[in-house]
Amino acid sequence: MIKHIDRQDCSVHYDLLGADNAQTVAFLHGYGVDRSMWQSQLAALTDYKLINIDIRGHGQSQPCGHFSIRSAAQDLRAILETEQSENAILIGLSMGGYVVQEYAAEYGGARGYWLIGSTPMFLPCYAAWEKLSLKYAGALMKLYPWKTLKDTIAKSSTHTPEAQEIVRPMIDKMEKPDFIRFWDGVATCLYERDVTFDAPLMFSRGAQDVQGTVKLHTKDWQKGYPNCEIKLIPNAAHIANLDNPAAFNQIMLEFIQKCSP
Repeated sequence: MIKHIDRQDCSVHYDLLGADNAQTVAFLHGYGVDRSMWQSQLAALTDYKLINIDIRGHGQSQPCGHFSIRSAAQDLRAILETEQSENAILIGLSMGGYVVQEYAAEYGGARGYWLIGSTPMFLPCYAAWEKLSLKYAGALMKLYPWKTLKDTIAKSSTHTPEAQEIVRPMIDKMEKPDFIRFWDGVATCLYERDVTFDAPLMFSRGAQDVQGTVKLHTKDWQKGYPNCEIKLIPNAAHIANLDNPAAFNQIMLEFIQKCSP
């Protein structure tokens, strides 16, 4: 069932699937793609209640007036409250991982947090050059023709040709001005804050992930959050669930079973 919730300057769409009375699992996708990236995971979780969200500004959650990680976390809260699923297990990839972190800091109450290809947004672990790279990334993207930029993103974020072919049509759903405008909401999301995750926390990345500084900051997860579990996904890059869905799903099922009552 496709549903939507009307939020400030955006109607946020999501799929509500699976068993009504089961443990809820909510999915949050990466930047520039949309909720269709999770199809292999949804098919593996038919015994659960599933909430699969198009984050504001992406997929069907367009048009959108503004984008920030905080506003996306507020959207997530509103959806979980609407579906009476505040105790969901939250799974976020890349940008979706930042949304999950902001949600954990502001609200908590989830049964588990799995972050894939995302860096720890609240820790003081970033060099000046990283912050500058984020600040000026949008300006640099303006210089590229839109087709070239889309092709570069698809190739750099995936490891397999099959995954690249899935990613390209998702990026096509965004226009270049929005893609660059909303990027500022991701680039400015890092800030220092003391956060204690109130449920099991796991970080994963594709073994071939070369996106940004995800690999560089892998070790910081356990430095900042000693109880954080870390698992690498073999033969996968940034959008690891598309590159190696079998390995991804195995790790996912183990984590969900660990978090489920």
